[in-house]
Amino acid sequence: MAQLDDVTDANFDTEVVANELPTLVDFWGDHCPACRRISPILRELADEYHGRVRIVKIHATENASAAARYGVMAMP
Repeated sequence: MAQLDDVTDANFDTEVVANELPTLVDFWGDHCPACRRISPILRELADEYHGRVRIVKIHATENASAAARYGVMAMP
């Protein structure tokens, strides 16, 4: 099962915006039980769509700039 890449505010533009592949971004948080439940499903999808779609995760609280920039107000 694939490990999802972590992105941060510092590398978000490089890893997500400038990436040639369509990219699904999982904004997650420690306090979110649903975020933990969805993680294995996202890893399965990352395996299944490898090379066609990129799936990454970003801790929304620790990377508030990206979360604010994209209007993330709640998780999941």
